Amino acid sequence: WVACGWDTLPETAPAGMDQIWWYEWLCKNPSERNAIEAIVRGNLTHEMLTQITCKGESIMSADVWKTLLTGKSPNGRKAKFPMPVAAMVRSLRHLVEKNVIRMDDTQTLDHIESILHNPEALRKSRIHPISLLVAHKALTSSNAWGNAPRLCDILEKSIDVSWDNVGGTGKRLFIA
Repeated sequence: WVACGWDTLPETAPAGMDQIWWYEWLCKNPSERNAIEAIVRGNLTHEMLTQITCKGESIMSADVWKTLLTGKSPNGRKAKFPMPVAAMVRSLRHLVEKNVIRMDDTQTLDHIESILHNPEALRKSRIHPISLLVAHKALTSSNAWGNAPRLCDILEKSIDVSWDNVGGTGKRLFIA
């Protein structure tokens, strides 16, 4: 596959190539429904999906983004891996602007809060408090702020929680 690809897609994924097979399947069968299926069954990530289009339109609908974010499809099926913490933090502004995260969607906000307020999840992700601060500033400086005041509050607290994961440098720092 690496050297020549597949002329025709095998009926099932060869051993150890599940993710590649699902990606190839989705490229040949692009749709929102199929993207959600590929996320849940093939563990595809947002980086794999953003370039795939169907009839010239991106398959990255709000439901696809929400499945990536929460690891749950609209019909309740669970993906093996939800979006990693650092990827989620980098994508927050985009998710708010695309109405994937809304003020009235308490379930999604609760999911984000459960991850970003969990010291162990933040430690394992190795995310730096400055990355969380950048995400907070990106949200508050854009038009997205009006849609997500609770999300900004979640980020503020997560910054405090994540400082415990950073060792001292012994140097003075100035953040403007």
